Amino acid sequence: MEWNCVCKKKRIGGDCMRRWGIAFIACLLLLTGCLNKDDAKDSSGEEEQSPAGEELASLSKADQEMKEPADPAVPAASSRKIIYRADLDVRVRDFEAALSQIEQETKRAGGYMVNIISSDAAEKGEREGTITVRVPQAKFSAFLNTMEKGTFELQSREVAGQDVTEEYVDLESRLKAKEAVETRLLSFMKDSQKTSDLLAISKDLAGVQEEIEQLKGRRNYLQNQTDFAAITITLSESGVMVPHADGGTWEKTQQQFITSLNSLLAAGSSIFIFIAGNLPLWLVLGAIAWGVYAFWKKRRAAAAEE
Repeated sequence: MEWNCVCKKKRIGGDCMRRWGIAFIACLLLLTGCLNKDDAKDSSGEEEQSPAGEELASLSKADQEMKEPADPAVPAASSRKIIYRADLDVRVRDFEAALSQIEQETKRAGGYMVNIISSDAAEKGEREGTITVRVPQAKFSAFLNTMEKGTFELQSREVAGQDVTEEYVDLESRLKAKEAVETRLLSFMKDSQKTSDLLAISKDLAGVQEEIEQLKGRRNYLQNQTDFAAITITLSESGVMVPHADGGTWEKTQQQFITSLNSLLAAGSSIFIFIAGNLPLWLVLGAIAWGVYAFWKKRRAAAAEE
């Protein structure tokens, strides 16, 4: 009995030891598997992150390139195409002297005269005219300033600008596209063997070349309009310049005196023009009156002798 009990105790103790050992080994295997799984995740995460990082880097680089003005067709602020125009109303003492000065200033600025329209205002005894000049855009402001100095009395000034940059860029793009089509059609015509194909290509080529000429014409027009500003000057001649009054009694008196003097000069000029201009009529009427008087005097003398 004792031996059986001892054997049974030893068997139980051995089973417990084996169980604990198996449990310990299982824990070690489980822990090792978890560690390997975490390492695999880390390595796979690094491998997956690498292409994503490269993609983000490429996108960032592309974004930077998009922010830079890489396209030469997009103009900078300094190369915008703007058409400038100005309308000036100026009073001068001598119309001819002022016209000569405007012509000299235009040549000095590197511009040219477009047209001159002048007329005589008989009722006022003054000359009036409209002059249109074109000056380089870089000299536009300086030329306008000369119209406010010296013998020029500026009455009004209006300056306007029209931005045609978008239209100009669009014309450039369309022109490049049409020229590319022209090149392809010329190559097709060179390689074509059939007469029907040559006729069809020639017709298409003629239409494309016509469009190219129209685009070039419009582009050259915009280029000229933006290179040279247009200035229209309305000149009015006045024998006595009226100073600007500040609102005081003495200034208003001076202004009224000069206005009355201008009116008197205009009236005298009108009377002189009326008499001098109708001189042939006066001579004819005088000759008729003298003939009538001589005839009446002769009849009266004859009647007296009878």
